[in-house]
Amino acid sequence: MKKRYECPRCGAGIKPDDIQCDRCGEILKPIEPQSETLPISVTVEKVISEEEIPVVFGQSEYLSLSRQKQLLIQKEKEITKKEKELMERENRLMEAIESLEKDNRALEEAMKRCTEFEAELRAREKVLRDREKELDALAEKLEKSMRELEISTDSGRKMRISTEEFEKLLALREDYQKALEEGLARMKKQVEEELRERFEKLSQLEQQLRAAEASFERRVTCETKTAEKGITEEPKEIVAGTVDVSKIIDELKKEIDVQIGAGFPEKPDDVRIRTHIERLDAALDGGIPKGSVVLVNGSAGTMKSTLTYAILHNCAVLDNINSMYFSLEQSRESLIRQMERLGMPREQSRDRLMVVDMIDLRKRMAKERGDWRSILMRYVSNVKKEWDFQLFVLDSLESFKSLADYQFTRQDLKDLFDWFKSLNITVFVISEKPITSLLENVESEVYLADGVIELHMKELDHGRMQRWLRVMKMRGANIDPRFFSFSHDGSRFNISVPIVNSHDSP
Repeated sequence: MKKRYECPRCGAGIKPDDIQCDRCGEILKPIEPQSETLPISVTVEKVISEEEIPVVFGQSEYLSLSRQKQLLIQKEKEITKKEKELMERENRLMEAIESLEKDNRALEEAMKRCTEFEAELRAREKVLRDREKELDALAEKLEKSMRELEISTDSGRKMRISTEEFEKLLALREDYQKALEEGLARMKKQVEEELRERFEKLSQLEQQLRAAEASFERRVTCETKTAEKGITEEPKEIVAGTVDVSKIIDELKKEIDVQIGAGFPEKPDDVRIRTHIERLDAALDGGIPKGSVVLVNGSAGTMKSTLTYAILHNCAVLDNINSMYFSLEQSRESLIRQMERLGMPREQSRDRLMVVDMIDLRKRMAKERGDWRSILMRYVSNVKKEWDFQLFVLDSLESFKSLADYQFTRQDLKDLFDWFKSLNITVFVISEKPITSLLENVESEVYLADGVIELHMKELDHGRMQRWLRVMKMRGANIDPRFFSFSHDGSRFNISVPIVNSHDSP
C-alpha cells in the first residue's frame, strides 16, 4: 500500500515533491537558492560590451576587455595613419631630390654652354683686333698715297694747280680719314651684332672684307701711278685746268663708299614696344616687335585683362603712346574701377588710353548697318583716322566671334589679323580657349598670331593658387620660353626667376 503524505498542519494531502501546502500555505521544505541563468540570446561579449565600467581594486584601475580592445584598435589606426603620412612625405622628398638633381644637371649644362660661349667670344674678339690691325695697315697705305699726292702738288711751277684746288686735295685727305673712321665704326658695330647673333655670318663678312681690301689696294696703286706720272711730266705740257680736281674728289668719294661701306649695310632700328614689366621685357628680348598681333591666352582668373591693361597703361604714362582697350564682356566703368584698385589711376592715362565697351559702341554707331562685328571694325578704323593710336586690346576673341551671324572660319580669323596689320598697330587679342585644344588644331589662332603669351594657374596645398606666365612664341625676337611665376601686389606685377628647364607646364 502506498504511503500517504499529509500536511502536518491541516492534514490535507500533499505530494512528495510539494514544497508548500496548497490549502493552508504551510512550508513543507526549505527553499534552496538557485543560480540565475542568462537567456540563450545573451552572449558574454554582449554583456561585457553593454556598459564600460572600470573595475577598481584598491588604488589601481583595470579596464574591461572590450575597452582595451577599442584602445588597441584606435592605436593601430593612428599608427597606420602616421605610417601613411611618413610614406607620403618620403615620396615628396624623393620627388624634390629628383627635381633638384635634374635642375643641378641643367645648371651644369648651362654653365658648360656659358664657358663655351665665353671662349667663342674671346676668339671673336681676337678676330676683331686682327681686323683693326688690317684697317690700320690700310690707313697707313692711304696716308702714304696722300703724301705722294702732296709731293706731286708741292711745286706749283710743275703742275700749275691753284691754291683752291690744293685746298680741295687737303680736304679730300680729311674726307678719306673721316670716311675711314666711319667705316671702322660701322665695322665694329656690325661685328658686335654678329657676336650677339653668335657670328652666323662671319665667313661671309670676311670674304667681303678681303674683296674690299684687294679693290682698295688696286685703287691706291692706281692713284700712286697717277701721282708719279704727274711728277715726271714737263711743266710746259701741263696747263691750268688740266687736273680736274672736282672729278677726282667725286670719284674718290664714290670709291670710299664702295670700298669701306661694302658688305656692312646698316640695319634699320628694330622698333619694340616695351611692357615696362622688367622680367617680361627680358623674356621678350627687349619688348614686343612693333606691328605684331599677340595672342594672350589663359583660363578665367589668370589676370589676362589686368596684364594687357597694365601694358597699355605703362606705355601711355611712360612712353606717351596712344592706345585703345576694347572690352566686349566687362563694362567700361567696372574695368576702370578694377584697374584703379590695382594701382593704375585713370587720371594718369586718361589722355593716352581710350577704354570702350559695347554700350559705347551701340551709342556711337546706332545708325550703322550690318552685323556688330563689321560695325566694330568700322568704328576702330574711324577712331584710328582721327586719333592715331599704336596699341590695341581686343577683350575677348570668343566674344568677338559671337558677334557674327555666321560660323567664324579660319579664313575669317586670318582676315581679322591681316586687317589689324593693315592698321600698322600692335594688337593684343585675349583668348580663354584651352591652349591644348588650340595647339592640336593647326588652323587655330595660335598659328596665325605673331606671338603667344600663355597664362597658367595652378592650385597648391592649403588652397593657395600660383600663377605662371611664359612667352610661347614671338616672331622677330629671341625669346625665353620658360615659365615664370608672377603675381600682382596691388600696385605692379612681380615676375620671379624662371625654373630651370621649365619649358613644360608646371
